[in-house]
Amino acid sequence: MKNLSTYLAPFVIISFLGIMLLGNAWELPSMKKEFAENVGEVRTLNMIVNGLKCRATSNFMIRRIGQIPGVVSVTTYVQEHRAIIEYKPSQIDPDDISRAIERPIRLRDKRIVYPFKVLEIKH
Repeated sequence: MKNLSTYLAPFVIISFLGIMLLGNAWELPSMKKEFAENVGEVRTLNMIVNGLKCRATSNFMIRRIGQIPGVVSVTTYVQEHRAIIEYKPSQIDPDDISRAIERPIRLRDKRIVYPFKVLEIKH
């Protein structure tokens, strides 16, 4: 019988590669926030958003969208720069959501910046 260390190294390498491959297939959301009850007709937008880089920018964008009546929930995936937004079409439309995401902000030094840009929308 061979020594355990002979089998351990290949097992660790194969396990690591498997985790890397499967980890990308089942990416966990960076953040998820619900704002309203999922009652009545609710639609889903799948958006690619430039500027969605980390947990902090994700939280900032979610807080901005959460202030809009009609937004039910927002889930972000920062590795893919993706946001999934559930909304009530009777209260808001996708163009209003895009404008809210792309709205500029004024910094303390009075500069105006655009932190997010919606690159793609799938209904």
